[in-house]
Amino acid sequence: MATTVDGSTGVSQIQDDKVTVAKLDLISTGSVPSLEAKGTSGVTSGYLELKCSENTHGIKLLGPPHSAGADYTLTFPNNDGDAGQFLQSNGSGVMSWAAAGGGMELLSTLNTTSGNSHATGTLNLTGFKQLLMSFYSIGSSGTAGKLQMTPNGGSATVLYPVSSGTSSQAQYTLVVHDLGSGLFTAPTRVGMARNVTAVNGEGPGGIGINKGLTASTTTITFNYDGAETFDIGQILIYGIK
Repeated sequence: MATTVDGSTGVSQIQDDKVTVAKLDLISTGSVPSLEAKGTSGVTSGYLELKCSENTHGIKLLGPPHSAGADYTLTFPNNDGDAGQFLQSNGSGVMSWAAAGGGMELLSTLNTTSGNSHATGTLNLTGFKQLLMSFYSIGSSGTAGKLQMTPNGGSATVLYPVSSGTSSQAQYTLVVHDLGSGLFTAPTRVGMARNVTAVNGEGPGGIGINKGLTASTTTITFNYDGAETFDIGQILIYGIK
């Protein structure tokens, strides 16, 4: 700030102890920001540094580089959101809180080395959008039955016909795309010589079907519909968010 004293022009400075909190009550207008952190050409973009209580370390909010040509506004939500939520943009800079998606969690492991029926423990499918079921080296004692799945409160869904003993060793996965409707997709086969297709029009190799598998399901039972028993293999059930 330039001042004139006795005809001489000089520069006056504000003393450090005169800069109080009251004097930093900055106001934004429709076109002018209350505070602007400028960068240094060829060195750094503008940034704000938030120090700790002892002013010995802190974090920086750094602007994009000049090469980005960035010129946008981020508008924050009206509240602080819920636990586990993340901040997302609508593509126009308006931010909002949303539940995190993605991720896979193992819900149940069934060792199918004996017996006619295997059931999961209590399942909590709340928050999951899909189920991924991995059937590894499933084998049976006979050839006439069909492997089926029954959710509590629902009816049996045929998965595939059995092959005798270890001849049916293979792996495939079955995805339930929508736990709200319980619709299946066709299995993805891995190392399986025989086709996994619909059995009598029921199996998931055909179109999607709804037999009661929903987000409210708490147990799932796998069994053979005939006299066959399991003699090898494992079933893994994953929840996908």
